[in-house]
Amino acid sequence: MFKLKRKYIFAASAVILFSIIAFIVFLYPHSDTKVIKLGSLDNYTPIALNDKTITYNYLSNNDALTIGSYNIDLQKENNIVSADNFYITYGMPAQIQNKVYLPITLNNMEHKLIQIDMTQNTHKTVFTDNNSEPFDSVSTMNDSIFMLSGNTDKNGIYSSYIRKYNDTTKQMEPCIREESIGKEKGKIIKSFACHNDRIYTVTEEKNGSDKDIYINVYDGREFTLLNKLNFNETIKSYILNNDIVQFYLFGEYIYIRDFSDTGIIGHITENSIKDMLALPQLRIAYNSRNTNDDYYVFFMREGNEIYILDMKNDDLRKSILHLSENESIRNAISDGNNICVSILDDSNTDSYVTKETYIYSYEDLLKSSN
Repeated sequence: MFKLKRKYIFAASAVILFSIIAFIVFLYPHSDTKVIKLGSLDNYTPIALNDKTITYNYLSNNDALTIGSYNIDLQKENNIVSADNFYITYGMPAQIQNKVYLPITLNNMEHKLIQIDMTQNTHKTVFTDNNSEPFDSVSTMNDSIFMLSGNTDKNGIYSSYIRKYNDTTKQMEPCIREESIGKEKGKIIKSFACHNDRIYTVTEEKNGSDKDIYINVYDGREFTLLNKLNFNETIKSYILNNDIVQFYLFGEYIYIRDFSDTGIIGHITENSIKDMLALPQLRIAYNSRNTNDDYYVFFMREGNEIYILDMKNDDLRKSILHLSENESIRNAISDGNNICVSILDDSNTDSYVTKETYIYSYEDLLKSSN
């Protein structure tokens, strides 16, 4: 989740809409769909969903980031760890089995990767770094965790690199690297994602005023370059003008969110990527487990629209979540079978306040769409 000690507001860019929308359905929290209401979770931000457990975080009164585990059956929370002197984390968590990994940065610019065991309600600091610029971007593959970082050496050479955590040495070891002179000439890895034994890097290439951006595809074991995917002009313009906050790849589709808070769903065809849908505040119901799911869900933050991407049929469906006056979607996360949705109280204009939190099953959402 994007959390800062100060509130940031992103200006929405112009809307460019290229959509494949099958039909509109209406979803009611109190209808015949099997919805679970999570009352005691409303004060927190869910960041990972796994079976009967939700990992959450929140800022305490003294600005410490507190991370905890919520038992869905018991509807009971348990705070696990607090990070004092917290500054920022806008990276999405990554999950391996029942362990959730969350990167955070402290006020002294110390970077930590924290592991939360969702079944044991324990934590440990996996990795600490003071000598790099981690971008708070992590991903998992084959029970391994990868992290994007950057660093400038004494000669002014800027290196951006993907690092893999080594369980033996307890260090993050570089496996993919790009270099540039400063950040103006050369190649920079802006973001990355792991999927099906492949690592995908969003790479920006600069030569003076000339800029290009594309995706490099690497073998996930040998880290050799396999292929290059080119964005169409629409996606390329968004990224080059606004940079990347979030990148996610699943099957033949990608999701990118830029710093103007525009979300883009793209479709990979051969070696090119076309935009299917590009909207301000379009978010993905993020699945930290990095699994191959049949459906992926997207939502309009501070709206009531939900989009369901059917991977088997290459079909994007639009749904309307029926909310009362002064309610909208604050956030949603997924485990591939269910989504946990936080409902925003729009009547409180001073700060974002979660009014209610629900869990919807994909099965029930799809039944509602027939």
